[in-house]
Amino acid sequence: MDKLGDLGIDISGVFSHNKQTIVHVPVDVLNNFAGNGIDQNILGRPRNSLFGYVAEGLFQTQAEVDGAPTQVGAAPGRIRYKDISGDGKIDNMDRTWIGIGDSKLEYGLTIALTWKDFDFNVFFNGALGKDLNVSGWKSWTDIYALGTVGENYGTRLLNAWTPTNTKSTIPAMSINNYNDEGRFSTYYIENGSYMKVRNAELGYTIPMRFANSIKIKRARISLRADNIATVMKTKGSNAYTGLDPETPGNSYPLPLSVTMGLNVTF
Repeated sequence: MDKLGDLGIDISGVFSHNKQTIVHVPVDVLNNFAGNGIDQNILGRPRNSLFGYVAEGLFQTQAEVDGAPTQVGAAPGRIRYKDISGDGKIDNMDRTWIGIGDSKLEYGLTIALTWKDFDFNVFFNGALGKDLNVSGWKSWTDIYALGTVGENYGTRLLNAWTPTNTKSTIPAMSINNYNDEGRFSTYYIENGSYMKVRNAELGYTIPMRFANSIKIKRARISLRADNIATVMKTKGSNAYTGLDPETPGNSYPLPLSVTMGLNVTF
């Protein structure tokens, strides 16, 4: 720990990058991995590669629907899918590789400070460059027909597409899922990068002279907070729409918790 007068400073960090490639899979289990099992498979790609349709926004008019490749359930306000195969229709052959669920970088940073009898430390950690599959969450918040009976829907549905709200990126509300908008596509891939103030702790050690006067060797009082704050992309293209990118399938974020401690040595 470096000293600047009474102030002690210690900064440490850890960074990691993992890259993996599938080079061999027994033929009889190849279909258990992402891909279509025909001309596109997991070989030569990372284990957590994402495979699905490319969503190209929403149909705005009936003229757009009529001029697009044939898509069962297509209508104004419905998700428009890209014709990857070029055969003039949307089907399973239009799926492709649409993301990688591995982080390009994961990191942690600890800053520890001391000043006289006080000590303070804070820990940051996060991930960069990660594609999140949020289909479990977003199909509930965005797609009315995929909701569960007896549960409230997400508030994002209040901004769903309508003929007078055509700038919305959220499909029009519909009782029936004729357009199969639950299919996995880029609509359900979001930016999983985040930085968290994971925890911070402030402590005070009672001066030795006072501790000895009350027959103890050492006493420290501390106040600690966990899961303090999260910084993530919430606006613009590919923004994260959920509650916590660390737990994308959960309807509750990791809670803030505060703990007070007293450590006494006799």
